[in-house]
Amino acid sequence: MNELKSKLATISVVLVLYFIIFILFDQLGFPVRKDEIHYWPTSVKFSKDWVPSIDLLKNYGEVSSPLSFIIFGTVEHIFYGGIFAGRLFNLILSLGILSIFVLTSEGRSRDYLFSLIGILIYPYFIACSTHLYPDVMAAFFVLIGFIAYLKNFNLTSCLFFVLAISTRQYMLAFPLGIFVFEILNHLKSKDPSVKRMTANRSLYQIGACLSLMGWIFLWGNFGPQLELSKQNISTALILRLFPEHGLYFLSCLGFYFVIPESILLKRTRWIRTLFSKPAIIVCVSLFLLFLLFPPYQNVDYNIPTMGYMDKLFRMFAGDFVRLTLFYMLALMACLRFLTIHLESLLVLSNALVMLKSHIAWDKYLLPLMVVLWFLNTIEHKRSGTSSDS
Repeated sequence: MNELKSKLATISVVLVLYFIIFILFDQLGFPVRKDEIHYWPTSVKFSKDWVPSIDLLKNYGEVSSPLSFIIFGTVEHIFYGGIFAGRLFNLILSLGILSIFVLTSEGRSRDYLFSLIGILIYPYFIACSTHLYPDVMAAFFVLIGFIAYLKNFNLTSCLFFVLAISTRQYMLAFPLGIFVFEILNHLKSKDPSVKRMTANRSLYQIGACLSLMGWIFLWGNFGPQLELSKQNISTALILRLFPEHGLYFLSCLGFYFVIPESILLKRTRWIRTLFSKPAIIVCVSLFLLFLLFPPYQNVDYNIPTMGYMDKLFRMFAGDFVRLTLFYMLALMACLRFLTIHLESLLVLSNALVMLKSHIAWDKYLLPLMVVLWFLNTIEHKRSGTSSDS
């Protein structure tokens, strides 16, 4: 009973915080800005009918997959609330994410409290929650799919990962990481029942991954062909990769997750591995990658800066110092996740998917941040979510 009271009290505090955010952001009535300038008209296109036409799904003027615009359009179709209604829907989804953190916690209250702090100090969580962006919706679907996977609701997990991929193609990283994890478990286990379970789980996850092929078949590319051509998205070419963007992603992970986790939870065991043989190999390999693909700025994009972290470092550091800091942060992330745990494979799959990102942006860390801080709130993480289990 005391635990329930504590959780309800925490949710009440979060509700007050969200009310303050609602007021500070002009009751979500501020003028359309940034990517909303094109996200909102796209959502309005999808508001015209309950079921979008094939032609609209092929040519809706965005490079992200369309589910968020369909849902925002449906909200507009029902309520006629303008962009305010879509923003409010997004804010409610992010509140739902934080409520899930609290309600599903199986550990001490400090675990979910620190997780709430960790995700709230990541600036893109509230920024995306108060704007008509697809990222919070994608993160919400990923979180539900991930929880369903942990609970062995494999079909539900598959369906929600399909929804996540239909919101942002990059969400492919989550079922892909889980698939690799289950395959490793399958290969290591000699127990027939475990092998059957891992095979079943991996089939559902690869099924979610393959859902992206349906969109690719519809578009004829990784996104709507006309929009890819209009924006000159070079990563639409199948062999075009940007390692710089994957390296910047790891730097962001070090900055936004590893440092706060180390401070809040005092999880610093990764520091003690610094002089181990695997860590030295990682240090040298990462250094060579930074030499070959230095993430000074966005590659092949007209905006050089890559997000809040990059802008912050540019205020006081030149390119050499800034790149050195990026390397140190990426190294922290690599050492922190230098295991064969599920979370580490999710980090790896996300970093690899970022090689196909046409820009490097701190915002793309959001769904992974949600999953990593969620893992802190449940016993599953502390029990050792690794391929040896």
